[in-house]
Amino acid sequence: MGKARHAAIVARIWNHDYLLWGKEPDEISNRLGWLKAPTNLLHEMTTLLDQVNPVLEFPATDCVLLGMGGSSLCVEVLSSVIGSAPGRPRVHVLDSTCPAWVDRVAEAINLDKTLFIVASKSGGTIEVMSAFKHFWDSLEGTTPNPGDHFIAITDPGTGLSEMATARKFRAIFENDPNIGGRFSVLSYFGMIPAFLMGADVET
Repeated sequence: MGKARHAAIVARIWNHDYLLWGKEPDEISNRLGWLKAPTNLLHEMTTLLDQVNPVLEFPATDCVLLGMGGSSLCVEVLSSVIGSAPGRPRVHVLDSTCPAWVDRVAEAINLDKTLFIVASKSGGTIEVMSAFKHFWDSLEGTTPNPGDHFIAITDPGTGLSEMATARKFRAIFENDPNIGGRFSVLSYFGMIPAFLMGADVET
């Protein structure tokens, strides 16, 4: 502890000093956005809720998160610990390509009344995009506007963002690209699904 105090490690972390980890800034300097994520989220809350509230106009009974790793961990914990508030959609997390698990989720929902959250930081996670295609194809045969059933959470300018625009997703949320997946709980990846579940994200 004495050495850490002498090296001012805490202050250097808050100052985004990548030299604490190594001499090269790549993969470090652009991964420290999580430090200010809670503060930034509070500052953006009014604007964010203005974007999220219209999503609730979709009469969903179920909400399926398509995500892997850090993109799904927060939602998985929240859905297991507190669940959805009364009147909000039930949440299912699909973070596997196991056919039996995909079938289990598909059997648990009413497809016509389900909102899908396609969550991928890179915008190209194979497992996530495969799950998206599966459910998109299923909806394409039953509804004239399948994009109404989807929202996307991703980094700016990704392939997912472009595809979501082209396919007219209900909403697209572009996250701070400087937040790594494992630290994304208090970013759009964690808080938007939490809001849809009815959690009090403002406090």
